[in-house]
Amino acid sequence: MRGRGGFTLVEVLVALVVAGLVVAGAYGVLGGAVDARDRLRAARQPVLEGAAMRGALDAWLRSAAPVEGAGPFLGVDGRSGRVPRDAVWFGVPDGGALHRGPHRLHLGIDREGAGLVVEIAAIRMGQVQQPETLAVAPGITGMSLRYRTRRGGRELWLESWMSEDTVPDAVELRLVPAPQAVRGAEGRALPPLLTLPLVVPLRAEPRDEAP
Repeated sequence: MRGRGGFTLVEVLVALVVAGLVVAGAYGVLGGAVDARDRLRAARQPVLEGAAMRGALDAWLRSAAPVEGAGPFLGVDGRSGRVPRDAVWFGVPDGGALHRGPHRLHLGIDREGAGLVVEIAAIRMGQVQQPETLAVAPGITGMSLRYRTRRGGRELWLESWMSEDTVPDAVELRLVPAPQAVRGAEGRALPPLLTLPLVVPLRAEPRDEAP
């Protein structure tokens, strides 16, 4: 009996079907891995953005100090009619890697839609220069600010602060998001870390004084 010299058509078709199933399964596994990676990246992005924004706010406030030419530490938390007038102005000896040297900062809400912004202005020869405006957190419509001090051995939280030569012991900052930012309308949900209060100590040794 003569031996077989090749594959039959049926065997070739079966082999092709099996190979196709293997390739399809491999693509399915690869596609699932890519989808999982994309979902992880999408979930991680707001966390990273929130951490970066909180870090910037913390660093700016923590650096607040009486600086020659910067004017007083001035903080308000209130309303003018229906418009919140939450804002804080303060000087820093150094504005960070991109803003070296003494600066005056104004942290407030932009009513044109930019949300939470900071205006940072260099101080040269005792004069405040033209500020640069940086958008910190779109989707923010207001801030709640409190300032901690000590009086008569008791800790007090005040809703305003104004002093040329001293800063509060700490600042508590709560951001008020727009409703659509909370719901995540248009895919721009507010980073969860920005919904938490931020309490920043401004000096290590509280003094028994108040403005």
